[in-house]
Amino acid sequence: MAKRELSAEYRRGVQHIIQMLGSLAEQARQDVSVMMDFPDKLHAELSSAEGDLRRGMEDCLACHVRMLIEGNSSPVIGRFDPTDELEDPEDFYCIERAETH
Repeated sequence: MAKRELSAEYRRGVQHIIQMLGSLAEQARQDVSVMMDFPDKLHAELSSAEGDLRRGMEDCLACHVRMLIEGNSSPVIGRFDPTDELEDPEDFYCIERAETH
């Protein structure tokens, strides 16, 4: 699989989620009750985004979840940037997927 070209909007979506999660982490350190509103805020952000912007946001969240599921490491919220993985997952994981038809 060739390296994917990520559009500027897609990259903006990735960065938006990184910033959103970082801000949430900072706020939660001061007042954990902000976490109760996070699902609604996340839903509103995703619902208002379209196209590549939304896809970048969703893919960034999926990378965070993947890291938690794998259990090998935890993403540093607000700093973890999965752009390299999203551009070329096969290179990132050092694997090559078989073509499916």
